[in-house]
Amino acid sequence: MPLLQRDDEQGPRTRRQVEMDAARQRLEAEDRAGMGATAAAEAPTGPSSEMNLAAVLAAMQASMEAARREQEAARREQEVARREQEANQRKFQDLIAANQEEARREQEAARREQEANQRKLQDLIAANQEEARRDQEAKQNLILEKIDHGLVTLGEKVKNLTLEVKEVSSRADSLETRMEDRLLDINKKIIKLEAREPVAVSAPSHTHCASAAKFDMPRFDGTSSWTAFKYQFQTLVKTNRWDDDQSFATLTLALRGDALLVLENLPPDGRTLERLMEGLDTRYGDKHLEHVFRAQLRERTQRSNESLQQWGVEVERLVRRAYMSMTPEMVEVNLVQAFIDGLRDTEVRATVRLGHHQTLKSAMAHALEVEAVRQDSRTHRVREVVVSPSVQPRHREVASSAKSRYIPTCYGCGEKGHIRTDCPKRKRGSVDSGTQVNGVVKLNVARAAGRVLAGQLKAPTITINQVHNGNSLIIEGTLNQRACNFTVDTGASRTIIRPELLKRTILWQTETPAYRLQTATGQPVSVLGDTEIEFKIGDQVYTHSALIANITDDCILGLDFLQNYRCVLDIDRGVLKFPDQEVFLQGINTCNLYCLKDTTLAPRTETLVEVKFPKKIRQRRCVMVEDIGRHPELITARTLVMTKGRSKVRIVNLGKKEIQLKKNSVVGRCEVSPPNQHIFSKTRRNKR
Repeated sequence: MPLLQRDDEQGPRTRRQVEMDAARQRLEAEDRAGMGATAAAEAPTGPSSEMNLAAVLAAMQASMEAARREQEAARREQEVARREQEANQRKFQDLIAANQEEARREQEAARREQEANQRKLQDLIAANQEEARRDQEAKQNLILEKIDHGLVTLGEKVKNLTLEVKEVSSRADSLETRMEDRLLDINKKIIKLEAREPVAVSAPSHTHCASAAKFDMPRFDGTSSWTAFKYQFQTLVKTNRWDDDQSFATLTLALRGDALLVLENLPPDGRTLERLMEGLDTRYGDKHLEHVFRAQLRERTQRSNESLQQWGVEVERLVRRAYMSMTPEMVEVNLVQAFIDGLRDTEVRATVRLGHHQTLKSAMAHALEVEAVRQDSRTHRVREVVVSPSVQPRHREVASSAKSRYIPTCYGCGEKGHIRTDCPKRKRGSVDSGTQVNGVVKLNVARAAGRVLAGQLKAPTITINQVHNGNSLIIEGTLNQRACNFTVDTGASRTIIRPELLKRTILWQTETPAYRLQTATGQPVSVLGDTEIEFKIGDQVYTHSALIANITDDCILGLDFLQNYRCVLDIDRGVLKFPDQEVFLQGINTCNLYCLKDTTLAPRTETLVEVKFPKKIRQRRCVMVEDIGRHPELITARTLVMTKGRSKVRIVNLGKKEIQLKKNSVVGRCEVSPPNQHIFSKTRRNKR
């Protein structure tokens, strides 16, 4: 019962455990019986007691042997149970492995299915893109067809308009002929009437006609100056003492072309001298065009081929028409200011501005004096490179047609389609003789041998002209990690650099050069060699070949560089355009003004922007700041502001949005005075 109770307490037990507990209880009972027998044996007994003791010992041995056998059986059963447990564990592990393998196979199948779906999706996207591209091409073709149809329609309209203009012109000519015939009839009638009048009355008329015959009436067709014609006509009227009828008849005969349409537009009962003069004033006069002339004056500057005298005449013409309503004193002030502001040369402009002139005559005389002095005492710079006539026409062809496809030309073999660094003939070390195409000799340079073979052609001469440094076009950049001023020259066929700018580690090609340099006076300049070098301009790095020679400029960017990188020179904006960036040009007497740090310009406010100069320029030499016009909403002040030793410029944001000025961005261009300009100014004040 105790064993069953324990089983109830501990829960269900195995049959083997129950048997083991029963065997253990029997052993305990036998041990107790043995101990009792031992105690009985210790008591003094007789032979029967000894026999009992032997029986007890035999029973004990038998029980112990039985217990040992039971233990051995229990051990064997435990071993069997252990083996069964290990077998069950192996089966369980095999089952887990099978499940894992099945799960892996399912995952692999799912992954393959997902990849197949992705490929289908990509194919679908590609098909949709192709369909969209075709639709876009169809739309573009449709638009082009519409444009072509519109151009055809426009051409027809222009043709019809041309016919209408010709018809109007023929009508005007017929009207002119009729008017001349009518006026001739009127003059004949007047002569007949004068012949019938008394001599005393007709004498003045004959006198007037005789005096009028001494002058030829000019013609006016609307293309010449109406103001000048009007003055000539009034002079003739005053000299000949014509009345309104004679003046009207003479003016009518003098009109030609479009000007005759003004007479045609007058009503028949309003064709008088006063109405005709008013109509011509309205159409060809200058009084109502002051704002137009002011706009032209703001945009007009001295052209490159325009002398100071021509510029003075042109600016006087514009100013006197732009400020007709002002007093003569104010007109003269504006005339002097406009003349100085429009001067092309920055040095002359800065010097003349310091003269504080009151009249155009004195300002022009000062400008002519400064220009003459500078031409006599100026220092010349090597700037332009020109190839001799045998080769020059080929290199002087400017790539103005940006629409055409660019084809590079090899300067080693003269063939198109590759550059000199990729020339196969150069790599093999072979040379070709000179060939002539369309009268232009292509030079095939024998680099390895150092001479021209087969053709025995003389190397082309590159002439180095000396021109005024104020006309140079400079861009800032880096050459061999050194700051450098690149002179842009479309007249130079090759790019040339000074040897001082090259590092010692750069290898030169020192064989006999394919070009010979000489100055404008005929003095030879030795070519030290050529090399491939990297130019850093703006944010980009360009690799190009260049000649090495002792020149005054740091580097001359020739036509080969401009053509190779498809550069476009915008003189009006002062910009050299690359396909991926725009670089502002500056003359030798100007410098860029850079923003010192990131600055935010609030809308409709004025901000003091801190600026910096290039390292070579000192702030005290800055004469005036010019706006570069990058942001139409911004207006930059013409002068600098110094606060606590820092240079600042006032910039007004007229727009409705904030504008961000990045660090090192160009905010303006400064005119830099020559180093001795302040001495020149003091000398002028002392003379005064």
